[in-house]
Amino acid sequence: MLQPEANTSTSNHGESKRLSDDDLGFDPAQSLASIDGQKEHSDTDEASSDRQKECSESDEGSSDSTGNHGEFEPSQILAAIDGQKKHPESDEGSSDSEDVGMDESELDYAAFRTITTFLHIIQTRPGPRHSNTKEDNTSASPNDRLVLKLCNSFAILSVIRHEVVAVGVGLRLESPQPEVELLLTEQGLKNFDILFNENPRARDSKILRAVDEDKLREPKPPLALMQTYGKNCDMEQFRKYLKELKVAIKDPTLEEHVWMLQKIFNTFKSSKELQGPLFHYIIVTCFPKMCARIRHRRSLFYIEVLRRIQPRGSGFVISKEPLAPSETSNNDGFTQPQPVSFAPSNEPATRNNHDLDFLKELVGHDDFPSAKFPTLHERFKKMKQQKELFLYDKETCGEFCSVVNLVLQGFREKLLVLRSYRPTSDNGSYTTKQASKAPNQVNRYGHLLHKLSRCAALRMYLRHVNPLLSDFSVTAPKRVYLFKEKCADTLDREAEAEELEAELEAGLETDNKDFEFPTEPEEEFTRKDALAWQIYLRWIKLLVSHFSAATMLTVHLSKQGFPVITVNLLETSPGSNRLIPWKTLLKNRKYFPRLTDDYSPGMGPSRSNEEIISILEAAISSKPYDHGFQLQNIRDDWEQIMNGRPTENERLEFANDFDKRFRKIEETIGICGCVAYAQDIRKNLEVWKGAESQSISISSSLILSKIDSMMELCYVFSQFAAPSHFRGTVHCEASMANFLSCSDQRKRQDWKDYGRIIAVSKKNCPSCRALLDLLRKDGSPFLSRGPHKFVFPCSLPLNLEKSIIEEMNSTFGARLRRDLLDFLSSMESRPRSYSTSSNASSEMLDLPSIETEDFAVYSDREE
Repeated sequence: MLQPEANTSTSNHGESKRLSDDDLGFDPAQSLASIDGQKEHSDTDEASSDRQKECSESDEGSSDSTGNHGEFEPSQILAAIDGQKKHPESDEGSSDSEDVGMDESELDYAAFRTITTFLHIIQTRPGPRHSNTKEDNTSASPNDRLVLKLCNSFAILSVIRHEVVAVGVGLRLESPQPEVELLLTEQGLKNFDILFNENPRARDSKILRAVDEDKLREPKPPLALMQTYGKNCDMEQFRKYLKELKVAIKDPTLEEHVWMLQKIFNTFKSSKELQGPLFHYIIVTCFPKMCARIRHRRSLFYIEVLRRIQPRGSGFVISKEPLAPSETSNNDGFTQPQPVSFAPSNEPATRNNHDLDFLKELVGHDDFPSAKFPTLHERFKKMKQQKELFLYDKETCGEFCSVVNLVLQGFREKLLVLRSYRPTSDNGSYTTKQASKAPNQVNRYGHLLHKLSRCAALRMYLRHVNPLLSDFSVTAPKRVYLFKEKCADTLDREAEAEELEAELEAGLETDNKDFEFPTEPEEEFTRKDALAWQIYLRWIKLLVSHFSAATMLTVHLSKQGFPVITVNLLETSPGSNRLIPWKTLLKNRKYFPRLTDDYSPGMGPSRSNEEIISILEAAISSKPYDHGFQLQNIRDDWEQIMNGRPTENERLEFANDFDKRFRKIEETIGICGCVAYAQDIRKNLEVWKGAESQSISISSSLILSKIDSMMELCYVFSQFAAPSHFRGTVHCEASMANFLSCSDQRKRQDWKDYGRIIAVSKKNCPSCRALLDLLRKDGSPFLSRGPHKFVFPCSLPLNLEKSIIEEMNSTFGARLRRDLLDFLSSMESRPRSYSTSSNASSEMLDLPSIETEDFAVYSDREE
C-alpha cells in the first residue's frame, strides 16, 4: 500500500525520481533560443546538425516515413532540456528575437514547418472542434476514376510496414472514350508507366538533402534474386524464386518491392497464372502491415464485440460473460442490451454477385464443413439455381453470425502464426512443413474475408445487429505518458500505433466507390456521422485492403492487350528541418494574421495577438516540463491507490497529502486550465475521502481523468516552448504534385509523360490537399483521394513559386490562429473523450480491459 508523504514513486518502468520546481531549476522559456532558433553568428548547417544530434541519438528508423508524419518524441524533448541545463545561454537571442538568421525564402519555408507543427500539437488533442476538410469538387470522368483506383491499388500494395507512398501514372489511349465505363484495354491502351515516391526515411535524409533537383531512376531487383538468377531471369526461374520466398528478418526496400511487383505483373499475364505468385509474394512481404492492423487495440475491441453477439431464436443477444476476466471494469449498474429481432425495419433483403462468390469460397474451405454449417451449404446449392434467394435471411442469420466471427478470428490467428516464423537472426529461416503452409493459410482466410467484406449479406447482418455494436472509446492518448522515460523502441512502437489509430479511423477502402467525389458516393459512407455498422464495415475492408488491391490489379492487368508496365522512382530533397521560435511566428502578421475570416462568437472570446502571446508566455514561463514530471509521479501514486483498498483513515491521510500537492501546483503553474483542474481535483478529494464504497471507484477515475487532462496541457505548452527537432518531412504527394506541375518546363527526353492523377497509400493530409488544389498539371487540377482530419508536421517541396508558398502560409497561419483561440477557450472545461479505465465505455459494453502494451505494434528498426 502506498504511504502518504512517500519520497519515491514506482512507475511501470521502475523507479522514478520525483522532480520539483526547485530540483530542476530550469526555465523552459529561457531555452527557446537554443532549441528553436540559433544566434545569428552560429546559424550554420553544422550548428543545426549538432543540435539535432544532441536532441536525438536514434534518428535512424524513426517514424518520419509513416503516416504519423512526425509526432514529436519525448526522448528528444528531455535531451534538449538536459542539454540546456548543462549549457545555459543568455537571454540574448531568445524566442522573441525577430532575427533568426534566414533569408526571406528560408524563413517562409521554416514558418510553414512551424505552423504545421503547432497545428498538429493542438489538433491531435481529443475531439477537435473544427474540421480541416472541405468538399472536393474536382471533376472526374469514368476513365479518371478507374485509373485512380488502379493507382490507389498500387499504392496500397507498396506498403510493407508503415510507409506512405504516392503513385502517379502516364498512359496513352488510341481510342479514348472518357465518358463511358470501358476497360482501358478496350480503348487501345498503349502504355502504362507508373511513378512511385515515398516519404523520405530518416536513414536516407542526408543523401536526399544533397539532391539539387528532382531525379527519376529505375528500381533495382533484390540482391538475392540477382545473385541467383540475374536481372533477366525467365518465367520458370522467377516462379521458382517466388515459390521459395519466405518471411525474412528484414523488409525489402521500396525500390526492391516495386521492382518485384513490376516483374510479377509483366511475367504472368493471365489471371490464372498471376494469382498464385502475386498473393504468395504479397503475403510473405506485406504481412507486417496486415498484422499491425489486426493486432491493434481497436481491432481487438471490434473482434470481441462481434464475438459476443450470439443468435437467439430469430434475433441476437450479447453474451454476458467476457472473454477474459477484467480487473478494472465495473459490472455495477450494467444493463444488458435487449435482444434484437430479425428484420427491425421494412428494408427488403438484397443480394449481389459477391454473395455467391463468398458462399462458393466458404463451402470449399475445410474449416467450414457442411456438418457444422448445413444451412449455408444448402443455401449455396439453392442460390445457384434460384436467383431470387438471398444469402442472409431468417434461416441463415444464426450460422452467418458464427461464420463472421470465425473468419475474423481465423484471419488473425493465421497471420500471427506466419509472424511467429519470422527469423530472429540473419542466418535464421523456417524450414518445417507447417511453416511452409503458413502463407497459404493466410491466403485462404484473407480471400474469404475479402469476399465477405464485399457481399450484401455482411451489410445486412451489421445493420441488423447495429443496436448491439459499440464504437471504440479511445483510451488516454499516449502523450499523457510523455514524462516517463522510455527507450527509443517503445516510442517508435507508440508512434506507429497512433498512426494506425488514425488509419483505422479514416477507414480506407480499396474496392468501393468512395473516392471523395460527390457525384458518385457509396450509400453507406455518405453520412458525416457514421453509424456503428458502417464503422465496422470500413474496418473489415481495411483489414483486407491488400487482398482487395491485389484482386483489382489482377482483374485489370491480366486482360488481353494490357501493355507491359514500367516503373520509375522519384527522388526529391526533403529540404531543411529548421523551425522558427513560436514568438517570432506569432508576431509576424505575414504568418499569423490579426483576425481570421471564419471567426464566430461560438469559438469563445476573441483575443488579440498580444493577448495570445501573453497567455502562452505565462504558461511557458511556469515550467510546464517540471509540472508534467510532478503530475506523472502524482498519477503513478494515484493509480497505486486505485489498485489498492485503502481504509477510511488511510483515505483521509491520502486525501490530505494529495490536496497539499495539488495546492502547490495551483499556486505555481501558469496554465489557467491546469489551475481550474487542480481546484476541481481538490474538491473531488473531499468527496473521495468520505465517499461510500460503491462510489469510490467513480470518484477515483474522475480524479485520474483530470490529472491526465493537466498532463496533456503541460505537454502542449512544453511543445510550444521547445519543439526541439522538426519531426516531419515533405510529404510524398506534395513532392509528386510539385514535380508533375513543373515537369513540362524542365522535361528531359527520358522522362515519361505522367498525368494529373496522384494516388496515396492513405488519405491526404489537409495541407497536401490544399497544395494539390493550388498546383496544376497542364492547366487541370490534380485528382487524388480526399483528406483526413489532422494536419501533420510537414514542409513544402523545394522550388515552389513564391505566391504558392505565401498562400499556404496565409491559409494555415489563419487556421493556426483559429485553433489556438479554440484551444485557449476550451482548455478549462473541454469534455473528456477517452476513458481511463477501460477500452469501452461502461454505458455500452463491459468488455475485458486489455493493457496498452498488448497492442503495441512491434517493428524492426530500419537500420
